Amino acid sequence: MASCRLTTPVRRQDDAVRDGQARPRAVPQARLLRGLALAAVLAVTVSAVTVSGVSCRSARPREPPDALRAPLERATSAAAPSPTATPTPAPEATFTSVVVPSSPTVPWPSPSPIAAEPTLTRSPQPVKTRTMPAGLRPGAPSTPRPDTSTAVVPTPTGAPSTGRIEVRVRVSTAGKPGPGANTAVWLPEIRSPGAPRGAAAKVAQSNKEFSPRVSIVRAGSEVAFPNLDRIFHNVFSLSPTKSFDLGLYRNGASKSVAFDKPGLVHVFCNIHSHMIAYLLVVDSDIYGITDQAGNITLERVPAGMQTVSGWSAEGEEWSRSVVVKAAGTAELEVTLDATGHRETPHKNKYGKDYPPPDDEQDRY
Repeated sequence: MASCRLTTPVRRQDDAVRDGQARPRAVPQARLLRGLALAAVLAVTVSAVTVSGVSCRSARPREPPDALRAPLERATSAAAPSPTATPTPAPEATFTSVVVPSSPTVPWPSPSPIAAEPTLTRSPQPVKTRTMPAGLRPGAPSTPRPDTSTAVVPTPTGAPSTGRIEVRVRVSTAGKPGPGANTAVWLPEIRSPGAPRGAAAKVAQSNKEFSPRVSIVRAGSEVAFPNLDRIFHNVFSLSPTKSFDLGLYRNGASKSVAFDKPGLVHVFCNIHSHMIAYLLVVDSDIYGITDQAGNITLERVPAGMQTVSGWSAEGEEWSRSVVVKAAGTAELEVTLDATGHRETPHKNKYGKDYPPPDDEQDRY
């Protein structure tokens, strides 16, 4: 802010003494009156302040009241210098004008919005929505429908994804059909942990015959060959799938063989040439042998297109395709022609012909 200073000439009492005009008795009264006069002048002084700048100016003093007018006149006459003395010129009053630079305009901050009082509302009930499949949404690209003849039929979640196949085998000899008993049937390369497993495989020697004549096992299985006759037997095989020789062993003894490769194994006895058995080793969890009527039911078959294979001593190996529906039953009927079937003579374990039968064979 600008400052204003008013300088008034004051003549000190010491100066008057030096000039030889001192009035010792009037000095205290003169000082008092001079102080009262200065106080009155300062009381009525008004300063004006403008916006562009600040300037100070002395206001025109008002007339003192009547009570102070007489003392002021006496003080003025007492403080007046003598005519013979040289008065000291009083300095002029100096006014200083200060320009205050305008400060940059600072925008007033906008008032923050008053938060509205919360309104108590009732929460809406949850709405159940159902998602439409992607293929049925508007604008979604359509997906081709899978061919159920070559693909697995999809099933709802939680519904069974397997079915069953009922197989019926017929064997025709010279145009006369008959039941295809003892036919091995399986689904190639099918793994089904829940599929029922049969009893431990066993091919017994009883009454100079192998029983059963046709067996089927999974690759990696072990098959036992117990001797239930009162004579000796020597079980062997020269098949590429599995070749083995169990040697001679008597009644009550049993020997086992592990079969680790799929294929057909011909089993013989080195003493009795008419003893023949067929063992099918398959890479599957679903397999079985038809009953005397030529029928078999395969359980827990995966839904979709499946291949069913079979083998019989009269009709050799065969294969058919069938569609299995979830929780459904597929029927398959197979007719084999055994008109040209003939038993082929085989060699003993040494690769030679069997000797002619005689009474000595009854001892073994």
